[in-house]
Amino acid sequence: MLINMENNTAKLHELSVIKELNEATSKSLDSNDLLNVTLERAMAVSSAQIGSVLMLESEKGRFRVGASRSPGSGPRKNSYIKINESLGQHVVFKKEPLLVQDIENDSRTRKSNNPKYGPPSFLSMPILAGENLLAIMNLSHKDTKQVFDANDELNLSIMTGELGMALENARLHSNVEKCMKNIQECNEKLSFSNEKLQKEITKRMGAEEAVKESEGLFKSLGENAPDIIYTLNLEGLLTYVSPAWKRILCHKREEVIGKHLLDYVRKEDAKGYLRTFKLVRDREEKIGDATVSLLDRDGSLRLFKASCSPNFDSEGKMIGVVGVLKDITQQRQLEVQLQQSQKMEAIGTLAGGITHDFNNILGAILGYTDLAILESKDESRIRQHLEKIQEAGHRARDLVNQILTFSRQTKQERLPVQLNSIVNEALKMLRASLPSTIEIRQNIQADKGTVEADPTQIHQVLMNLCTNAAHAMQENGGLLEIGIQNMDFGLRGADYEKEEKNTTLEAHASDFMGQANQISESQIEYLDILPGPYLKLTVRDTGIGMTPDVLGRIFDPYFTTREKAQGTGLGLSVVHGIIKSHGGSITVESEPGQGTTFHVYLPRMEYSMEIKYKMAASPYKGIPTGHERILFVDDEEALVDIGRQMLEHLGYELVTRTSSIEALELFKAEPDGFDLVITDMTMPNMTGDKLARAMMKIRPDIPIILCTGFSERITEKNAGEIGIKKLAMKPLVIRYLAEAIREVLEN
Repeated sequence: MLINMENNTAKLHELSVIKELNEATSKSLDSNDLLNVTLERAMAVSSAQIGSVLMLESEKGRFRVGASRSPGSGPRKNSYIKINESLGQHVVFKKEPLLVQDIENDSRTRKSNNPKYGPPSFLSMPILAGENLLAIMNLSHKDTKQVFDANDELNLSIMTGELGMALENARLHSNVEKCMKNIQECNEKLSFSNEKLQKEITKRMGAEEAVKESEGLFKSLGENAPDIIYTLNLEGLLTYVSPAWKRILCHKREEVIGKHLLDYVRKEDAKGYLRTFKLVRDREEKIGDATVSLLDRDGSLRLFKASCSPNFDSEGKMIGVVGVLKDITQQRQLEVQLQQSQKMEAIGTLAGGITHDFNNILGAILGYTDLAILESKDESRIRQHLEKIQEAGHRARDLVNQILTFSRQTKQERLPVQLNSIVNEALKMLRASLPSTIEIRQNIQADKGTVEADPTQIHQVLMNLCTNAAHAMQENGGLLEIGIQNMDFGLRGADYEKEEKNTTLEAHASDFMGQANQISESQIEYLDILPGPYLKLTVRDTGIGMTPDVLGRIFDPYFTTREKAQGTGLGLSVVHGIIKSHGGSITVESEPGQGTTFHVYLPRMEYSMEIKYKMAASPYKGIPTGHERILFVDDEEALVDIGRQMLEHLGYELVTRTSSIEALELFKAEPDGFDLVITDMTMPNMTGDKLARAMMKIRPDIPIILCTGFSERITEKNAGEIGIKKLAMKPLVIRYLAEAIREVLEN
């Protein structure tokens, strides 16, 4: 318990330091500050006494020391180190962390340890912006005299990820500042040239000719400028726009002249534009670096860096405003994509970090539920309730796998499933959670076809669409309709569409389905699906609906119309990804005040199968038993208790330990006293794979089952190479555990 408290305290300290780093990097755009702050926090988290950040200058084959900290003499800032003379070359070539626990014996280094760097363990981390390596961070000399481990690598990967994104943002900001400085210098040069030109022309030709020549120069500059140059009169009407306006915003120049600038901005931005215009016009102030947005011909927003100044005539009288608009839409999109990529990487790291603990919690829930069911009467209400808990636990386990799948883009197992079974299962859950003001109506035929899919992912799609619909109707209530329909696209020629009718449906069903069967060849191309048989799942609500602007963005990651505490904006982007990965398509129709309808198209299997989505009715019948003596090792006391009760129920003789060190000592004392060892993977002091190696050195023929909730280090393949007989995924249920034991012992 004391170790767990110390571990929890250490974890809280690590998370606190990472949180402080996130806040610090989000506020700074200075590269030196970012390097020093991150190095300081990284050394604090890993207990390192020596650290440095080496900036990569690959074209020169060297590193530049960007930051350095050590108790004694270390590399000087801005000094250089050749890449091929540094251990950092491993990180440069592979763009992966280099964790060395013994520099003298590690096959990648095999180099005598320099005592001034402390113990012979060090950690070198890549600092990336997307796929580009910017720098590496080196850490050594743990003040605890311990070696660096995977936990240090995990924490530092999060911190270097934040640093890479922050350095890239700093670079982008610096480039923007340089561009705006160049524009300002051009404006100043233009102003200086105008003044000089006006003086010369006034001397030679008089004021009128000078104005004409100045206007010609301005027009020449405007006609060839890559950015938009514009002028406004004192009322804010456009009097001139350069050709770049048509190229960027697609409005014809002759249509623009005489229009008010506010005709090209969103209503919610109008007050801000007027305030800025009046500031320049009435106070003759210059605006040098403002981010503004304008609407193009299609109604889409484009972002600009804007500068504007008062515009004077030859007599010094103000006649309006002149300004420059630099299009930064693509640059901002790239910045957002970079940030989203970094967020998704962080989500994947976080998911991997919590999966082991979460699966242990689920293991306790499912394990004790199994035990309670075994001791309950077959037809009792208590048993029915326990089976519901068990079913929810399995869904939670599958959801954890879905998080890992989404963050790491791994492939999931797909099975032939009947879509109407999943719909019925989801509606049972929805009826219990939705308010009574929302009516649920089904238009589903009992014999609708089969799709090859991951049932958990399809359940997730349906739950997401239905909960979004419920949220749209939460104030006034309404009607939620779910329908399934067979569709056959292009199977008998380009113009063939099969319409399947069901006379037993309610009268309103045909209106609900609309004209969806009437799919032309061009519409098939629009759906981006192959011709063939499909199932169409329709989810329709009578809620508040969506504006065209919102409708065009609902599948974007992190976009949400809900308040900050009510959603992440990942839901519909995940739905879209799941449907596309299944070879299907999803469309949406909505208008403000008219509700929303989603259509999901999934490829239909052409043969019928007797498949049920639920678990078997009696999962405890026919479980294999035994009498062998088993050593069961797990650092979670609850899981040890569950394992003992489960296996003793099956007839086995159990010896349990919550410490891998104690388990090894016991095995050394009586190596022939056990028929099988079942051990957890993630344990303090000695992990399960190391424990397995140590036991097999003592007794090579001992069969071992290794259990894990999540591990990127151990797979079924390398577990087999070690000599482990089976890799079992947590949470463990009684049937799976019983079958795994017999499989290992009998083979």
